[in-house]
Amino acid sequence: MRSTRTLVSGIAVLVYLCSACSGSKGSSSGAGGAPGAGGLEHLGGSVGATIVIGSGGSGGSTVVGSCTGVPEYCAMYWAQPACQAVGCNWNNSTPIESCDGTGWPCSQFATQATCTYAGCTWLTGVAPTGSGGTSATGGQPGTGGASPGSGGGVGGRGGATGTTSTGGNAGGPTTLATIDSPAGIAVDATSVYFTSGGTSGKVGKVSINGGAPTTLASGLNNPHGLAADGTNVYWTTAAYAGTVAKMPASGGTAVNIVTGQDTPTDLIVYGGSVYWTTKTAAMTATTSGGLLATLASGQSSPGHIATLGSMAYWTTSSGAVMSASSSILGSGSTPTTLATATSTIGGLAADGNNAYWTTAEIATGTVMKVSASGGTPTTLTSKQSVPRAIVVDGTNLYWVNASTGDATGTVMKMPTSGGTPTALASGQYLPNYTTVDATSIYWVSCAPSATTCSLMKLTPK
Repeated sequence: MRSTRTLVSGIAVLVYLCSACSGSKGSSSGAGGAPGAGGLEHLGGSVGATIVIGSGGSGGSTVVGSCTGVPEYCAMYWAQPACQAVGCNWNNSTPIESCDGTGWPCSQFATQATCTYAGCTWLTGVAPTGSGGTSATGGQPGTGGASPGSGGGVGGRGGATGTTSTGGNAGGPTTLATIDSPAGIAVDATSVYFTSGGTSGKVGKVSINGGAPTTLASGLNNPHGLAADGTNVYWTTAAYAGTVAKMPASGGTAVNIVTGQDTPTDLIVYGGSVYWTTKTAAMTATTSGGLLATLASGQSSPGHIATLGSMAYWTTSSGAVMSASSSILGSGSTPTTLATATSTIGGLAADGNNAYWTTAEIATGTVMKVSASGGTPTTLTSKQSVPRAIVVDGTNLYWVNASTGDATGTVMKMPTSGGTPTALASGQYLPNYTTVDATSIYWVSCAPSATTCSLMKLTPK
């Protein structure tokens, strides 16, 4: 399931196009120590010389995962001293930007020492790990000197075997594709699907391993919500007389499941039914289009929607989390208010037992949880910066911190039971639209000045 887009104002940036840098690979393996030379044979009594012990090769170093076939950008801001990275010059830079769409910046912080790696220079920063080289093999033992001469000399000592070194750590996210104005993503066993917004929008897909994107449908009026079930892909067109449509995941003819919807936006599919929100209602229909039902009407601009099991959940513009029976036969019942909030909700997810959501505040955002049966909401974590697009896989929660747009966004993970969040990726530009499968997490990263966005993947999630 996915979350509807929440727009966040980014810090204005002046972007310069710079040269590309190397891929996210570790350096090659170190060379092994050469064999030690044997001691010389001596006649008349002096001892054969002892050779120097052969030293092992050093392993591949850890490097920045950066620039996978995309240009480097240098961004200028207004707060910090001049710095340099990858041939770009800044005056007053907050942090150093690197490799649009690949996920790893040359980041500048306030508490670390100067470091230099992989062509990037930090005034103070942390280098993410790259993929290390293979282990080196040490030198073989040297051969000792020949038998002592007539004076009683002793043969030289052979060189010892060198020590095997360890390579660097694994790399970071990869870019699957560049896409225009995304408004949603979804994934199945083979492909990642995306919508490109606008009055001439489209639905496309790309292999989960990357490659050339394929257009499935075009000429759509503001395609928005998106879902996939392994057989079909589904979407909404967010227009006054909007539609809920589907087509085979392999391509073919699009079919309208429902028409005449008032600005349908977020969309999910579960258990043979499709669920969406309109300007004033939460709706459901069978994926075949045979039945249509209103789960709740008279809602205050419902946005995000989620379901798993017997309940459907949605959010409202007033900051409420609502629930009702997810069954078409149970539609028309009185919806329940599970929680109210004082700020904008940035994303919604559900796992059958609980509903989860984010409050999209800068620096003070939260990830929240409430039982499907109601009760007091629990704060799972706080001090997040514009958290949104939350998803759940039954064990963990995943979301993005959009931050303020200057490549400080992060992709986060934590157990559904709570605990300390883990940053899976950093240096993202206004990340949004997360989805997960069994092994990976996918999201979109959009640089403020770029005309396209990057569809990202990280394995393992």
